[in-house]
Amino acid sequence: MDINVARHALVLHQPGGESVRPLLSPINDLIALRPETTYDLYLYDQYWTFWPADWFEQLDGDVNVEKLVNHISDQAARWRRRRYHKLFLAAAQDATERKLSASLAPHLEKIRWLPGNQDDNVPDGDLPALAVYTLIRALELRPLDLVECPRCRIPWLTTTDADRNPFCLRPSLGQLTTCRQLHKEEQFRTRHGDWRREYKRLHERLRRGSLSETELMAWRAENTLESWQPFELWQTQTSSPTGARPRTAQKVAPDSGAVTAQKGATATRAGQSQKTSRSKRQSTSDSKESAK
Repeated sequence: MDINVARHALVLHQPGGESVRPLLSPINDLIALRPETTYDLYLYDQYWTFWPADWFEQLDGDVNVEKLVNHISDQAARWRRRRYHKLFLAAAQDATERKLSASLAPHLEKIRWLPGNQDDNVPDGDLPALAVYTLIRALELRPLDLVECPRCRIPWLTTTDADRNPFCLRPSLGQLTTCRQLHKEEQFRTRHGDWRREYKRLHERLRRGSLSETELMAWRAENTLESWQPFELWQTQTSSPTGARPRTAQKVAPDSGAVTAQKGATATRAGQSQKTSRSKRQSTSDSKESAK
């Protein structure tokens, strides 16, 4: 596999293009090796282009993913039996002192270093050799520190930046989601729990038909996670004379004086109509009498 480093990131080259990974991912992923199907799936996903070509068996014209994951699982089990997770953890500790562990020599000799800007090369699927390569390149760039992830409690190698995130980029125990992403989601729920509950309440009203989609969208447009009001309070304020606009069209009761006047006019017209009718009947009767 042709490899290189660009902008402090690992670049894996393959015929169809390239994939980019954080520079220290290989060594950190080896440190966290564990017998979990979710972790095998993570390795499958993160190093898709890195695995040997003969692992990609075909099934109905597509890659047999189950067979590929089985190959990865078997290889990861061999790495665990050789205690590579312990080996690379010790090497990471040495790296914090700007040293390269001599125990990495068997993997170091598998790397082909090419001059100038040419891509270097490691054997396909050899994650330990890739980890040694990225460790050396990382040591060339900046100081490193070994910290414990607050969530999975597994150490990981990172830079000494003051604003670094202590949560690692590997999947949390028994999950596919990374520790960092899970922490971010927890922070969101803690910080914006009230807003989420209000939105869920309004969405339930929408489902029952007691709230229109237009009203819900209008509330969302004017009530962000950082600044918001409960729907009823927001609706009251926006419907007031000083508010932006009324939220819903309301039926206004007619003025009582106008109703009385209207009724009086109707009665007058009815009385005039009755008088006209009696006058016509009287005129007809008088005509008949004259004829006799």
